[in-house]
Amino acid sequence: MRSIKLFLLITLLRSSPWTQAGSLFKEAGLVYQVRQVNAVRKIAEYTSHRDVSLAEYDVPPETSSVIFGFSSVSAPESCSRDRTVVVYVQYGGFPLFSPTNSPLPGNAYGNRTNILSFQYRADATTHKLTIPAPTGGLWYSAVFIKPQEVNHGIKQTGLFTKCELSYYSSFLTSGYTDTLTQLNSGEGRWFLPKPECSCQHMFKLILPESYFDAVDITLNCNNGTSCPQTQIRARSGGLPLFSTNNGVHARTCDNSSTCNLVYAPKQRTTQYILVKWNNASGAPIFITATAMSCRKPLSMAITEEINRLQEKGNRDRIAHKNSTSAGQMSNSLVFGNKTFVNESAIQLLLANETSPYSQPLCPFVVDMSRIDLSLPLTSAFGLSHSSYPSTDYVALPTHMYSDTILRFDIVPYKDTGGTLYLSLNLTEAKLDDLENFTLIACLSLGQGSRFEIEDNCGGPLIRLNKSLQYAEAFVPYPEVGTWNINIQGRPLLASTKTAEVDEIYVPLQIKVKLEQCVKETCGPYGSCIVVRSSGVLIISSCNCAAGYKGWDCSDGSEAQSSAELYMSVIFLTISNLLFIPAGVVAIRRKHYTEAAVYFCTCFFSSFYHACDQPLKSHQLCIMEYRVLQFCDFYVSILSFWVTIIAMADLPYKIQSLVHILGCIGIALGVEYDKTGLWTFVVPAITAVVILGASWGFRSYRMKMVAPRKRYWLVHFLPGFCFATLGLILFAAVETKRNYKFVHSIWHIAMALSVICLLPPMLHRHHGKYPKTQSSVSSESDLSKRTSLGLAQDVLLHSPQSQSPTSQVIEIVA
Repeated sequence: MRSIKLFLLITLLRSSPWTQAGSLFKEAGLVYQVRQVNAVRKIAEYTSHRDVSLAEYDVPPETSSVIFGFSSVSAPESCSRDRTVVVYVQYGGFPLFSPTNSPLPGNAYGNRTNILSFQYRADATTHKLTIPAPTGGLWYSAVFIKPQEVNHGIKQTGLFTKCELSYYSSFLTSGYTDTLTQLNSGEGRWFLPKPECSCQHMFKLILPESYFDAVDITLNCNNGTSCPQTQIRARSGGLPLFSTNNGVHARTCDNSSTCNLVYAPKQRTTQYILVKWNNASGAPIFITATAMSCRKPLSMAITEEINRLQEKGNRDRIAHKNSTSAGQMSNSLVFGNKTFVNESAIQLLLANETSPYSQPLCPFVVDMSRIDLSLPLTSAFGLSHSSYPSTDYVALPTHMYSDTILRFDIVPYKDTGGTLYLSLNLTEAKLDDLENFTLIACLSLGQGSRFEIEDNCGGPLIRLNKSLQYAEAFVPYPEVGTWNINIQGRPLLASTKTAEVDEIYVPLQIKVKLEQCVKETCGPYGSCIVVRSSGVLIISSCNCAAGYKGWDCSDGSEAQSSAELYMSVIFLTISNLLFIPAGVVAIRRKHYTEAAVYFCTCFFSSFYHACDQPLKSHQLCIMEYRVLQFCDFYVSILSFWVTIIAMADLPYKIQSLVHILGCIGIALGVEYDKTGLWTFVVPAITAVVILGASWGFRSYRMKMVAPRKRYWLVHFLPGFCFATLGLILFAAVETKRNYKFVHSIWHIAMALSVICLLPPMLHRHHGKYPKTQSSVSSESDLSKRTSLGLAQDVLLHSPQSQSPTSQVIEIVA
């Protein structure tokens, strides 16, 4: 019935025009087209990023606006009215957020420029998120249920109706419909503004694959009068509309004959330029957009320095020809005993920067190679394919300015769910005179600007010197695109220069990796897991334990203390020791099979709970966790089975058959679903049916209620009360916070119920019940006959009894 209701509700929702791909929708004067509709997906309450439902959307270029629509359905329908659904939307990578307000580690960079979020009550209403002028490319959404602060009880599987909350999403776009003119770098265009008009015109500039430092946009009015009030807006990868300021470079010019805007673009992206004028006189305006490239060093000083390095490299080749292959040395320069970059790279490396935008000298630009590793979300980036893993060096001169840019690509699906790791190491330099040498490195997406990177770095910034020679940075869930590592070596001060300083070249070790979580671990308080969402999206996340939280499980503001953890281990293990008295009582009452099961229950349950602890420092696992878990569930249910069968007092042959069938059936059920309700209910009902049939047959044969009244009062009633108390605690009272206390009481209650319910020898007949002739027999007469029968059994099996008459005494079956 619940599935039918959910199907009808989803069908009703899909009848909306929001959920029909290709249909048109008009809002705020714009016409939207439904681009994508995602099927219904289940969502869960947030504990870590593994509970997040991810979805991917492809925004076309030159889009004026997009709308993301989200709606939720639940089964049963009213079970989620008090729940809140949280939605994050981000461009280029998986949304990075922290619902628990835990900070990122100190060396992690978590700033996101294109991330938006909103919340809504879980209902069938469609909730919209409108984004004006989005960046073209891949966008991602993350949806989850907001965690509640209430200490919820542990709902045992099958005892309560499970509330399933799902959502579906739709994606609508509205394209840019005005005139869009394409420009080539350095090419000029005339356009004629309409008189007395506040109008605008959009241009597009496609940057080539080579490196460019800046884009210069210039407007000229050659009519002898000043230009109208003009605004220039430029943006990389998206339309620079006035509805957004995200990534927009802007300038306003008033009554001047020339207006220009110079900005550093994102590399390998399309540039969009918007020109708006007010109250134009109708005079033509000439626009030029130029991608400014760098120039190579041609000065005599640089040439002499290159020649000196070449001579030094030749001497080192001769000195090391026996230890290094000729093929490797033919294209390399050697400093000390390390091979660095080739000669052409050194020529670019020795660039000395001039003014920012007047054709500065070219940097040393290197496209790093990629090495895919065996595990998901793991890769290494290096300067060549010859090193594995990636360990590369770049030589930086200490006596002149150096500028190096390393580039690598982060691709969707295989990279975005991991963590980007960068480390820089100067410790192998072993130089005594680095007092005034400073190295600055900026890791950024798309932005390869080399000017004032300390103030304009769009990512983590690293500074190394003599006092700090090693540093690392992490970028969780890196965005898709080309990443740049801009490395600048600041020269030594002139007052410290000596002849020896000119010979110093600093070997900088660079490691760039993509890894799961943080260094593929989550510290001592968590474990790194990799999950797949929506079929193709893979994400890594830390699964924190013992109340710890945060990206790397380092936030212990709500963590359990060590005393609480040890208390949990002690309570949950010591409480199982009460099954030892249960086994001893079973032996004294001649229930040897049952005693073996009780001892196994004590052993496996104790070690299972000793292993089932959140922190490894508090665990004691003598076997694999899954083996201990299976054995604990198996022998726990088996102990109930053998106890009830012992109460039934079946004949030996039938009892052994029932034991074997019970062992096989319980093993099958536990393997199928350890925590399922029916895994416990089916054996319990079967055993109770056997018990009722046995007691009914005994009562019929003996013409009285069986077992005896004393057993009902002394054994059955207390045992039933203990078992009922344990089941109530287990099903209704147990929560995550009181688990260690309530579950320990459950162990004690079950052990006491077993001790009480197990029948003593006085109440056992092994399936042989005396058949009385009278319709009503008193309990005292039955007791006498039973005692007589037991005495006859003793005489029959006594080795001293040789009387022939003792051999013919028998109990009427």
